[in-house]
Amino acid sequence: MELLALCDEVWVFGEATEGMAAEIASATAQGKEIIFKDTEECKWEVN
Repeated sequence: MELLALCDEVWVFGEATEGMAAEIASATAQGKEIIFKDTEECKWEVN
């Protein structure tokens, strides 16, 4: 949670777990922008 204080925004990929939900709630209380992304939108290439 300490790192959230240093962030301007929080990106959430996929469905939020209980731990992620706590971080989202903390970030929201700090006025951070929360960006939700579906994992299907993200295409990763591994070399």
